[in-house]
Amino acid sequence: MKNELDDYCVECVIIQCTKCDEVSRIYQDIDYAIEMLTDKGWRGTAKHCYCPFCAEKHLKPKSK
Repeated sequence: MKNELDDYCVECVIIQCTKCDEVSRIYQDIDYAIEMLTDKGWRGTAKHCYCPFCAEKHLKPKSK
């Protein structure tokens, strides 16, 4: 049964760069937050998460 407040609740998505410890918080549902973070330049590998600055510095550019 759906609660009457379900449409008004959002998640707090917190992401932290494993290189520089930069933290970003987004108050949205998880799918939308991931899309926003990706659009902003956040990247992830099997072992690390990179903020836009560190991704540009440490990773190869994304192929399109």
